[in-house]
Amino acid sequence: MGDAALHIFPGGGFDSSILTIVFLGLLLRWMLTETLGYTFVGLVVPGYLASVALISPTSAAVAMLEAVVTYGLVWLLSEGMGKLGMWSVVFGRDRFYAFLVMSIIVRVLGELWIWPALWVPLAAAIGVSPYAPGPLNSVGLVIVPLAANMFWKVGLRRGAWQVLMPTAVVYAATRWGLLAYTNLRVAEFQVHYEDIAIDLFASPKAYIILLVTAALAGRINIKVGWDFGGILIPALIAIAWFDVLKALWTFGEAIGLALVAGALLRSGPLRKLNMEGPRKIIFVFTVGYLIKYVVAWAMFLGAPQVRTIDFFGFGYLLASLLALKIVQKKNIVMVVVPTALVSVAGFVLGGLLASVLVGPGPVREDEVRVERLEEAARGRGQLEAELLRRSALAGGAAGGRALSAMDVERFAELGELAEVSSARAGIARAEIAQLASALELDVEVVDDAKGPAFIVAEALARYPKTRGLGVLVVRPGRRGPVVQVPDAGGDPLVVSAALRVGEEVDARALIFGASAKMSSGRALDPLSDASSPHQRMMRAWREHDVLQLRRAAPDAQGIWMGRAVDSAFPVGVVSARLPGVKVRWDAAPGTDRTREIARGAHVTLMLGRSELVRLAAWGADTAEPEPGVVVSLRAYAAGLIEGPERAVAAHLRELGKAPTAAEIEAVQRGVIEPLVTMGRSGFPRFVAGRELAAARRVGEAVGLNIEPLRDRQGGCWWAVREMGSEADEVRALRGFGVVFLRCEAGAPLMVSAPYARAEAGTWAAAALMADALQARALVLGSAWRGKIGVLGDPLKDPSLVLATQRVLQLGAADDASWVLQVRGLAEGREVQGGGLLSFDQALSVGEPGADAAALHRVLERSGLRLELDRGQLRFAELRGLEDVGAAMARVAAPGRFARVWLDVEQRRALRLGLSAEVLERGLARVARADRLVREGLFERMASQPLQGDDPGREPLSVASWEALQAQARRFAATRNPLDLLAALQLLEAEQRSYEVVVDEAREQSWLVVATGAAGESWRALRLDAGVSHLTELRLRPGQRPDALALALAASIVVEPASQPVPAPQEVP
Repeated sequence: MGDAALHIFPGGGFDSSILTIVFLGLLLRWMLTETLGYTFVGLVVPGYLASVALISPTSAAVAMLEAVVTYGLVWLLSEGMGKLGMWSVVFGRDRFYAFLVMSIIVRVLGELWIWPALWVPLAAAIGVSPYAPGPLNSVGLVIVPLAANMFWKVGLRRGAWQVLMPTAVVYAATRWGLLAYTNLRVAEFQVHYEDIAIDLFASPKAYIILLVTAALAGRINIKVGWDFGGILIPALIAIAWFDVLKALWTFGEAIGLALVAGALLRSGPLRKLNMEGPRKIIFVFTVGYLIKYVVAWAMFLGAPQVRTIDFFGFGYLLASLLALKIVQKKNIVMVVVPTALVSVAGFVLGGLLASVLVGPGPVREDEVRVERLEEAARGRGQLEAELLRRSALAGGAAGGRALSAMDVERFAELGELAEVSSARAGIARAEIAQLASALELDVEVVDDAKGPAFIVAEALARYPKTRGLGVLVVRPGRRGPVVQVPDAGGDPLVVSAALRVGEEVDARALIFGASAKMSSGRALDPLSDASSPHQRMMRAWREHDVLQLRRAAPDAQGIWMGRAVDSAFPVGVVSARLPGVKVRWDAAPGTDRTREIARGAHVTLMLGRSELVRLAAWGADTAEPEPGVVVSLRAYAAGLIEGPERAVAAHLRELGKAPTAAEIEAVQRGVIEPLVTMGRSGFPRFVAGRELAAARRVGEAVGLNIEPLRDRQGGCWWAVREMGSEADEVRALRGFGVVFLRCEAGAPLMVSAPYARAEAGTWAAAALMADALQARALVLGSAWRGKIGVLGDPLKDPSLVLATQRVLQLGAADDASWVLQVRGLAEGREVQGGGLLSFDQALSVGEPGADAAALHRVLERSGLRLELDRGQLRFAELRGLEDVGAAMARVAAPGRFARVWLDVEQRRALRLGLSAEVLERGLARVARADRLVREGLFERMASQPLQGDDPGREPLSVASWEALQAQARRFAATRNPLDLLAALQLLEAEQRSYEVVVDEAREQSWLVVATGAAGESWRALRLDAGVSHLTELRLRPGQRPDALALALAASIVVEPASQPVPAPQEVP
């Protein structure tokens, strides 16, 4: 429907009611009766069934199938077994009662077992998805028995034609006529009727009352002679007594309609016409429809915020049928009094029977004991943190045990208790705790910005084995609308946006739905399935205004008002924060069962990511912070591994409460994904500030900080790390580890050290590789407190190591990153060269691909001594067959996973060296402090020659060089200033110029020696790592190695430029 549609139907719910379609079906049925002799029974079936087909074609198909099965079973009992004397033949009202009973039996068996079981082989036979395209349940209280009764009247073949043909005509006229060119929409069933009609298992008591009252009406009709116009009329009114005002209004509407219709029939030209039979029925219903149409327009123009349909009688034809009987009898009392008495008696008797069969109903509001919540309590969590930690529970598919019908019923009752708690500014602690325990839910009281609140949700430890009950937040005493998120998809951004909106509109509750699965195998959509736990929960809040939040595609985005809302509704507070978002005075697209049952205003925010980020960052500091300057990535990581602000744990004594899989999921989606996206594509500064503010809120909820860094080499990173908390004088960590994400576009590569503390030195190697190869991410894994006192494994259990890999390899199919995992070989494990490079060739033998070979060459040129794993059997145990990350890469990015194993010596070489202060103290002890220079190695040698350098001196001999190397290695191992003095005295004996250069930017210390050769070359020895003498880096003047090659070098020799400088290294 476009903006040019004819607005001929009034608002207030009339424009979304199926009353018009039922009226259209009734008119068509009457015309077919007058012209073609169709039976005039089942009057509501064509219009009602066409409406169901428009909303849920599968439900319409199931309803017809159930009608055929019901007809067949009753025919078998009456005609088949009756003629054999095994059953009695049924007639008239008894036969219709049999249809009514059998339809409910068929519906129960069909929804629970038969239809889901039949769909799977049917789907396999026709080659479609095993998941049904819609709910496999029928809709309506009496549609199935009415259709089955029509089959009986004229036979199954003719009866099916007389049902399906009018239904198809009404369907076509509505879909391509009324819906296309007018403002009518088929999005709502009347709340007072369809709550029961849609979901059989949600209201077993109502069906029991229906059957009891119908049976009672049939017996009284035979014994006493009271004529009700059919046993269904008092039976349906008995259900209406759940809402006394609705039942009384139905009688009042019938009486008023009878008076008007009777007066019209007795006056003017109508009294001369033949208005008996179907004509009188159609006349009464037409008068009733026109009266409702005029009243709806008058109320809509005078009080647009009022829902006119709330003042209509129960059902669609019930008041008209009562009015027809009054017109026929010409006596109001003879019709109304018997009908009212039988309906009340049926309601009471059926209610008593239902209490025995089903159990007691929900606790009445005045019987609930509500306690006031304390304003503040020590140790209580904050609402924002506790909700964001549970964001993975808000939406997504259920992966745990299926729900039973009783579970859904208990959850609905929990919603009613929560609503009572909200209204009475407290918590029904005992009743809610009892239901939560039965549903395996946790109830936690938290502090909110304006007072206490409580959260009801599944245990965090259960994720991902959740049952699809979502998250409920109740803020007692608030008077704002209910903020509803039918399916946040587990995205913390949506959850955070909903929380911000809830705070601004003073929401009384925030309700997050999720997809659920019934024990029958039926999947329940939280938005469109009326019997889903989420929709059953929302029924308890139907009297309140609802502000719904959904994520939407660009063409559906907007603020969908649905209909006129009261001026007090605080939608303007939200719309002011969303410039450019269009306000649409129409119902949001899609089937929304909450809108169908809403008594108050119902506004839907359908937003894209950028608008959600605006809301999530609402109230936060969105100025992009200036990055802190650090010496290098490796130096910063060293402080997190070995410094006082340690952020990576290796022992149980360092660990506190372990992170859950739900929290890891929240960090992945709310922190890592947006930071990776910003680093990969870049955003304007004001957009990046909002993204960062939203990500920070998610990180802080689980105890993580996001710190921007910039090293002296120009690299920009975001460090995601935890600060830890003081516990028993020990800094307790949760075990998240540390994630570094590059702020600027880098190579598609992630480097990780999953056991950063346990395998000493792997963190330094990983940091240097990430720096040298311009990786997008560096992840340092941490241990955490696992079950029964053991340490968790970051390569087997949910961790940030695996979460970051998932984002980088699954986030963009056309830009899947390499994963380079750095591991430490155990003492005594021998491989050629002191290391191994494996490309996860666990089941094949052969040469690696071009990218893998390029990576191998880059690492070798950097100085790593690595043997290549070509699938040899002796390396099988090093391939990590239980490594979840490797398995993930095989599926997401085949051939883009490598594992580097380093021996102890190479790992020791890559750790940080001596500080300038340590060397300065050592040189002072041996009276050589003037030889210390704090400057970058290559910057120092490019500026000026060494002090006292004589270009004509003989080059350093091989023997002297080897002796000097031995003394330097000795000092690197002992850190004894006397060993350093011995090396310096060797140089002084030959009258060589030298300096001790501390390169703080590269965390290295060097003994630089002038070697002669016309001053064109110099040599340097490492003083801070015991690297093998075979690791010698030979350079040409002006050539600079990468950080990894420099870290692995024991010595540097700069020679005269007699040969061309080597070509740049390959980077995969």
